[in-house]
Amino acid sequence: TVSIDPATGLLFIGDFSGFVHCLDAETGQLHWTHDMKAHMWGSTMVADGKVYVGDEDGDLVVLAANKGVPIPKAEQKPNGPTVRAQVISEVNLLSPVYSTPVIANGVIYVATQNHLFAFHDSAKAKPLGDQPKVELKK
Repeated sequence: TVSIDPATGLLFIGDFSGFVHCLDAETGQLHWTHDMKAHMWGSTMVADGKVYVGDEDGDLVVLAANKGVPIPKAEQKPNGPTVRAQVISEVNLLSPVYSTPVIANGVIYVATQNHLFAFHDSAKAKPLGDQPKVELKK
């Protein structure tokens, strides 16, 4: 499944074999490919200039929704790419991610095989007022 960043006109495509591809929506030009090193069952999710993607190893990776960053000449391979994805953040959730991350009201929800995680930027969080206490039973 494809995610598009309307601000940049870039497409982000995750494939089952574990690669995330960034393409130009108009021309189809490939800008970069990022190896997650594990199968991906869900799609990419694009929001606020970032690409969120999870994999079967339990990794949640946040990539910049841009055309990539230059690879230093010393690291370039003959006839290989000259840019790569810009990794912003990576965390292992200790359980496979078989779903697509979902974003609502500034919160990123990620379901793993065993848990549902909710991430938010506490610096941008708004007070919710009085909320009822909810306890989960095991």
